[in-house]
Amino acid sequence: MHVATSDERDILWERHRNTFRVYFFAGPGPGYSVSTFDIADATFSETNAWANDEAGDSRYSIALVSSDEHGRRGLIWLIGHDLNDVP
Repeated sequence: MHVATSDERDILWERHRNTFRVYFFAGPGPGYSVSTFDIADATFSETNAWANDEAGDSRYSIALVSSDEHGRRGLIWLIGHDLNDVP
């Protein structure tokens, strides 16, 4: 991990309502069964609260759905990761 001071004035834009993908993992791992949900027009706090309420005995991870410079969709992991990915 690298920590550096920053200048809050270097940001040119912000998004306040995003799309998040929530993964719920059930069963013994590895090889968890997975349910995914996209939460649109939500803040991270709203999404995390929803996931926590819905999780029950499941583990969950949350990612921000984003696009790269070529318009290809991808994920930015915010909490956890895909538990079925090879480490």
